[in-house]
Order: sequence, then structure tokens, then C-alpha cells
Amino acid sequence: MSHNGEGRSNDADDALQVDTMTVAQLKEELRVRKLKVTGNKVDLVTRLKAALVLENQREEGCDDDEPSGKSDDEQDDVEESIDTFSGDKGKNVKLWIKEFEDLAELCEWNTVQKTIYAKRLLQGSARLFVKSDDCGKTWKTLKAALKSEFVLKVDSRAVHKELQRRKKRTDESYHEYCYKMMEIAARADVETKAVIQYIIDGIDDEGYRKSILYGAKTIPETELHTDASALGFGAILLQRDSENRMFHPVYYASGKTTPEAKYDSYKLEVSYKLEVLAIVKALKKFRIYLIGIPFTIVTDCKVFMQTMKKKDICAQVARWALFLEDFRYTIIHRPGNNMRHVDALSRHPLPAAMLVEECEDSILARLRRNQLKDDELKNIRKQVEENQADGFVIVNGLLCKEVNGDTPIVIPKLMQTSVIRQIHERGHFGSAKTEQLLKSDYWIKNMHSKVERVIQNCLACIMAAKKTGKQEGWLHPIDKETPLDTYHVDHLGPMPSTQKKYQYIFAIVDAFTKFVWLYPTKSTNTTEVLNHLMRQSAIFGNPRRIISDQGSAFTSNDFKSYCEDEGIEHITIVTGIPRGNGQIERINRTLIPLLTKLSIPHPAQWHKFVTQAQQYLNHVPSRSTGMTPFYLLFGVRMRLKENLQIREILQAENAIIFQEKRDQLRKEAHEAISKIQTENKQNYKKKRKKTK
Repeated sequence: MSHNGEGRSNDADDALQVDTMTVAQLKEELRVRKLKVTGNKVDLVTRLKAALVLENQREEGCDDDEPSGKSDDEQDDVEESIDTFSGDKGKNVKLWIKEFEDLAELCEWNTVQKTIYAKRLLQGSARLFVKSDDCGKTWKTLKAALKSEFVLKVDSRAVHKELQRRKKRTDESYHEYCYKMMEIAARADVETKAVIQYIIDGIDDEGYRKSILYGAKTIPETELHTDASALGFGAILLQRDSENRMFHPVYYASGKTTPEAKYDSYKLEVSYKLEVLAIVKALKKFRIYLIGIPFTIVTDCKVFMQTMKKKDICAQVARWALFLEDFRYTIIHRPGNNMRHVDALSRHPLPAAMLVEECEDSILARLRRNQLKDDELKNIRKQVEENQADGFVIVNGLLCKEVNGDTPIVIPKLMQTSVIRQIHERGHFGSAKTEQLLKSDYWIKNMHSKVERVIQNCLACIMAAKKTGKQEGWLHPIDKETPLDTYHVDHLGPMPSTQKKYQYIFAIVDAFTKFVWLYPTKSTNTTEVLNHLMRQSAIFGNPRRIISDQGSAFTSNDFKSYCEDEGIEHITIVTGIPRGNGQIERINRTLIPLLTKLSIPHPAQWHKFVTQAQQYLNHVPSRSTGMTPFYLLFGVRMRLKENLQIREILQAENAIIFQEKRDQLRKEAHEAISKIQTENKQNYKKKRKKTK
């Protein structure tokens, strides 16, 4: 569009060009004319049309005070740029006058033009009032009369109530929602901070949504690399490191295409749509990270670079183009040979073949970096290097503590809380077990008090905590000699019913090793119990003894026949005395809050977290044996995906493997169990009273 009048088409052509412009083109035209570029597309179109009318007026030399020299189309464009005022719908007359005067200033109207256009925009009661009162001879008198007659009596409390009740609807964008809230707040003198808080409260209480409303002061340079193939889509979000000025990946994403796309991908049109769809899907996936910040889209599709400039595009691509208007991006084309990293994601989409793991080198680098930032650890490192510090050693550039022949890593203050929280959230265990897990890999000064502080502030533990009280009865420990000799069994429930109708958990505990097996069940009948016991028998064989309560599943003739056929001794506890089966009751007591914490995001799908709970229970050292149930039963340590495996990295070349005899290990465990049982019996009697 020309700005100097040369080659300018007629007014209708100008209006047509404005209506077909994109938001970016409209803003560019307004910037050239040094006009505001805020507002939605309708506001931009209106502002540009008004400016064009003014330019045409100047070029044609229309210096008349009367606006009758303009064409009807020009008058319509100007009048449509501001709402009418009737005085009947509760609209604030002061706001309407301000909008009108802003437009008049933009169009450089004189007082006569202001009066004429203002009268045209009056309707209803306001129009009748002006005619009857004969107060519209000048704009000054008209404005004063309108303010006097239609001043809005505002109930500030009602405005605050309306802001409090107004919530964001699912069918409106965040921009629309914010503008509607600001429109409501404009009726009264509401502080900006209060309006912002009302806006935040009106959005669904999910963190990723509210994060859109907050911005960062320092934003790293960001790039989004995308690619598409017949098999799927791939995207990588990268940010530039402030130190080495290199881009590093911070997020990977991939997905499969539809079966139809696989057969039609050879067509140019389908291939182009897949590339655009890959960008749209990536923007939806990373929206909370990219909204409101400038970033670069890197693609190997040249056609996409022309998408926003095309006038004739299909409806599907047009919808995608409108979606892209929410972001501040630039597009860069890069040849396919330089996009192999993201091409691999598109040709191997999840869950087909991809394993994403945290880079071990990055963990070590982060530990080294934070150790070097810690003033106390820097002094210790200096003393170690000068052979003046006892009890510390540097291994692979990391400061470690020498403890009983082991070298756990010294955690710097900056990472202590996050490491403790990560270990605690494996199973939300108490301070003793959490501290025991920490000591196997890490060393933290004053570990006990810091562990307790983190656990006391764990929201999941606070919500699921159960109060305990003093009860009657003495403790009578049950002798156990070897693993898989005695099983304690019981049902936990009823639980909230799931989609698969699971309502109970059938639990089995090995009395010697404390190893736990958990099975979600639909009922407490004998059939399901026997199915799980036979599955257990196929892997581990039969126990010598089973201890249970007197539930119907364990007192039925079928269960009695099964025990007799398999040569199993069945012992039932006294009704109403659950501590008779204390080991399984202790597991139940731990399992309920553990499942509650693990399934907080999806409480109706608790059965999906049962295997994870079993894994955590078998990974935590028992107070009786001082070893984990898994290690005591199998003789090896359990490997969890959450483990950082730092010690394995540091000791990969200098590791010393110790293999003790299993019989000796179990003998020590038996002695430890006997000792702790005697201790438990004595401590238990101190807190009990004789049964009446």
C-alpha cells in the first residue's frame, strides 16, 4: 500500500485492501503512520481506515469544516470506528466521550465536525434528550449536557462482585477474557493490582495455565526446530546458553501421523500440510514456554515461509495461520541435511522407538558447578588439594566424604533441598528411612534436621497423615528362619472403584525379608486369592505357613482344601485383634497414605500406582534388618529409573565388587531380626497396659 499517494487506488479499493490485510501488515501500515498498534484485528482495521480517510481528505484539499464532502463509505468507516451511545444500556458516558475525542483527535476534526458526528452517534434516550433540551449547538455544550444527564452511578461493591464471579469460559481466548475483565473494571475505580488478581482467580486452578499470565525479566534466546514425515512429527525446543553461547535442547516431542497421511504423503499438498501441522502441534505442546516471548521457528520447508503471505489458502491452513498469530516468531529455512536431529524424531515417533534419559554428564557438571559456587565447599576443596583436610576426597572433580570406606558425594547447599525432596518423594517415607536412603549416595551436613524440615513441609504427607493413639495388648513376635517360609496375607479396602472394577488390594508379605507383593482385585472372594497364590507359587514355590485373618476368603472350604493339597499350614488370628497379623497390618498402614500421595493427580486410577508402590516398599531398608527387602531376597540392589546412578559413574573404573555368601547374609539378618524383636517387645510394653 502506498504511503505518499502515488499510484493510490480509489477509496473502495483502499478499504478492500485493508479488510484483506493480515495483522502483521496492518501493524506495519500503522507504524509507518506513527499510530498505535495495540488492540485486536478489528481495532487495527478501524484505525487504519480512519487514517486513510484523513489522508484522502488532505490530498483532495478538503479543508471545509463540514464533513459532507466525504463519500458515504468514508463516513461509514469513521462512524463504525466507535460505538453509538443511547444512555439506556448502562454504558459509562465518560468512557464514550473519551473514545469519541480520541477518534476526533486522530482525524483532526474541528468543533463543528465533532458536533455533527457526535449527534449522528446518539440513539435512544440520548438522542431524544438532545433534541428536547436543545443543547447540541456546540460540542462543548453537548458534552457537558451528556455528562450531566447520563452520569453513571456506580456501585463499587457490585463491580467487585461481578469481577469475582466472572470466570474464563472455555470458548474464549485469554486475550478476550482479559479485555472483558478490564471492561467490567472500567465501570468503577478499581486498582490495577486488584484487576490482575481477579483475572488470575478467574482462570482454572492449574499451574500451566496461570503461567501464561506471568513473564520473565530475562528470556534466553529460543529456537523451535520442527519436521514432519509420513510416519510422524518431531520437535525440539532449544535455548542458548549464556556462558558458551551454544544452543542446548530443553524439550523433545514427537507424535504419529494418521494412517491416511502415510499413503498420501507423496503428494506435495499433503506434505506441505504435514510440515505446517508439525509446527502447530509443537506450538500447542510448548505454548506455556513460548507465549509472549520472541523465538525462531527453524524448518526445512520453504513453502511454509510463504504461508502467512498467501491470499488464497485452504480453510484448514487458514485456521492454523490464525493460531500462529498468538505468537511472536520469525521463520528460518534450513536445508534437510542440517535438520537430521529433528528428522529422527519424526521418523521414529513415540512410543515406537525412543528412550529419553537425562544426560549423566550434565548431572556431574551441575554438581561440580554448584560445589564451586558454595563458599564452604570451596574452602574444603582447597584444603583437600593441599592435603590439609581429613575425611574428604576429590573423585572425578567432585568433592566426596569418606564414610566407613565409602565415598558419598557432598551435596552443596543450593541442591540439598531438591535432592532430599527427590529421595523423599520416591515413597513419601518418614525421616529415618529417607535419611537412610540419602546416606547410601550422598553426604549432607546436619542431614537429620534438614530431612525433617523437608518432610514437615511435604504437602502430600500432610494431607495423608494419620493420627495414632495408645491401644491395649502386648506384642508376641512370630519366629521366622528363612525367606519365603511364612506369608502374611490380607485384603486392603474397599477402595474407590476404578473403571476396571478394582476395589481391593490383596497383599502378601514375606515374614523374613519383608518383601511385599500387591495385587489389585475386584472382590475378596476365594477364587481371586487362590489365583494370586498359585501365580506366586509358580515363581517362588509354596510357603510353609500362611497367616491371615478370619475373612471369608481364608475360611472357605476351597482355601482349606488348597492349603491341605499344597502342604501349607494355615494360621488365623483372633477376630478383632488385627495386631495378631502385625506385619501385614503395618504394610497396610504404610500403603494407604503411600497410594494416596502417588495417585493425587488421578485418584480414580489408584490401581495404576500399585506396582510403583510395591517397588518403593521393597526398595526401602527395613528397620529390623537394616537392608532392603529386595536385596535380602535376591542379593542385588534394585535399579530404579529415578536413581541418578552418580556413584556408578564416578566409580566405573575403580569399583570394588563385594560378593558375600547368602547364608552368612541371612544369618546376620536373622540375628538382627531377633534383636529388634526383643527391643520392640520391650518398647511396646512400655506404651501398653494389661488387657481388661
